[in-house]
Amino acid sequence: MELIALSSPDKNKKETDIIQELLEAGLSSYHLRKPGFSHQQIREILDDVDPGMRKRIVLHSFPELASKYSLKGVHLGSSYHKPGLVSQTRRHFMALRYGDFERTITCHSLERLRTTKKGFSALVLSPVFNTISDHNISSGFDEKSIRVTLKQIALPVYALGGIDERTIIQARDMGFSGVVLQGALWRQHHDPLETFVTIRQALRNSVRESSPLSVVKPAVRSA
Repeated sequence: MELIALSSPDKNKKETDIIQELLEAGLSSYHLRKPGFSHQQIREILDDVDPGMRKRIVLHSFPELASKYSLKGVHLGSSYHKPGLVSQTRRHFMALRYGDFERTITCHSLERLRTTKKGFSALVLSPVFNTISDHNISSGFDEKSIRVTLKQIALPVYALGGIDERTIIQARDMGFSGVVLQGALWRQHHDPLETFVTIRQALRNSVRESSPLSVVKPAVRSA
């Protein structure tokens, strides 16, 4: 199971140190999402990351930098979900231009997850559990519907929203290919590296333990 981190949207002077510590500790990839950051500000972060680590970074803005810095991939915005010829052409163009890169997009419904296929190499479903970073955002998916839908999707699907040392086991057992960690990493007074190690260890321990962790049930939402 892949363990992915989504950056805090805020400015952090220790960003590059955190990126490298997490990747060195076994993180699969780091999604760099900084709304409002300029092209230059994103470049400054990437410039400070060890070149050997950049191949595991996915950008949420300025996708042209993926080629310049030999990154892992790009994450596309919700506008690429829109129906119609224009969006279809944009997806086709992105698939051609960034065919050698991972191309991901977030889906907020199971129906969208089932219909989003062409132009992407992986999908993110959110929020699978009630979010940690924003208490106003609640999950509305039921576990049975998620399990059924994931079996219909040929692409890897990652779970985002409310992932911690308890829910990561459930996400794995539901059939997700990986999880995206965000709120658990960036909670105030928490060390992102220490939190990551705790979550990873919970996943490893679950393989050896016969008794399951306590279950956190998502609320029911229609597909």
